[in-house]
Amino acid sequence: MTDVNARGSRASQPFDGGGAAKPSLPTTSTDADLLARWRRRDADRLEGGQARVMTHLLERIDVLFEPRWHEAVAGDASVAVGAVLRQRPPPSDGIGLLDVLMTCVLLHAWRGDKASALVLTYFRDRHYPKPPARLA
Repeated sequence: MTDVNARGSRASQPFDGGGAAKPSLPTTSTDADLLARWRRRDADRLEGGQARVMTHLLERIDVLFEPRWHEAVAGDASVAVGAVLRQRPPPSDGIGLLDVLMTCVLLHAWRGDKASALVLTYFRDRHYPKPPARLA
C-alpha cells in the first residue's frame, strides 16, 4: 500500500506509538472494496488470499477508543463483536469505522465464530437490507 498524503508530511498520519507513521485509509480502491465486503450477501465466501489481505490491512489500523483492538485482530472475536455493538449506525455509505470493525467481525465469522456470524448478519440486514423481490 502507498501513502495517500500528497505532500509527504507525516504529521497528518496516525501515529502508532513506535515512531512509524501509518498510511491513511483506504489507500487503494481494492482496500475500500475489502473493507466494504461485509455489506454483501456473499460476504462469507472469502478466499484464503482475501482473508490474508484483510487481516494484514486490519493489523495496520489503530482504532481510537478501542484499546483492545489489536486483540480483536489477533483472534479475540468477543472484542470485535463488542466494538461493533457499541457503534452507532453508519452516517453514510463511505468507508468508515463501522466498515473496519465489521471487516474484523467478518473474518471471525469466516473462521467459524458463531457470535460473529450472527452480528454480521444482523448488521448487514439492518443497514443494507435486500431490495424487495419484484413480481413478474
